[in-house]
Amino acid sequence: MIDLQIHRQPAQLGLDLKKARYDLNIRKAEVSVQQKEAEIDLQRTYPDVQVDTSAVQQSLGYGGPEFRAFAFAREAESSYLANLERTVQTGYAFADTSNQETIPEIVIRSIEPPEKQLAVVPLPSIKMTGQPGTLELRAQLGGTDTQLEDWGGVRIEDFSLPLMKVYWEQEPYLKIKAVGQMFDVEK
Repeated sequence: MIDLQIHRQPAQLGLDLKKARYDLNIRKAEVSVQQKEAEIDLQRTYPDVQVDTSAVQQSLGYGGPEFRAFAFAREAESSYLANLERTVQTGYAFADTSNQETIPEIVIRSIEPPEKQLAVVPLPSIKMTGQPGTLELRAQLGGTDTQLEDWGGVRIEDFSLPLMKVYWEQEPYLKIKAVGQMFDVEK
């Protein structure tokens, strides 16, 4: 039996925001300052993993209802033909007088189960298809909008623009690992 171990870690983003700084020396001036906030948009698609084990299941004798019906029909037909052949061979043995066998010997030989032949064959492979997940980051930096209506005694000193840094606090990952055996060695 093969098991899949899936380890995943979601992404985590960190923001380091530094707002605008300024000193205003106002002398009866009308100043309006508006700060625009930064906008961040994260769009992500989830990873898609598909595992197709139908070929392995059918080779082991498991499958859907239609497969099981065909398997039962084939097994019934082969069992019927084997029993018919055994009955015909027993009849020929009774009719053959040259082999000097007794009736109990013929009957015992006809009811012995046939020997089974075993063969080791490889199993079909498991088909795995995967689509990795994506993470798209869209950021629009903020800023300031300053309007001076009266130039009176207004002075702006030590002005610094807003600053935004985006960094990974935790990087995403997806790890899929197949563990186990294809054959059940205990049976």
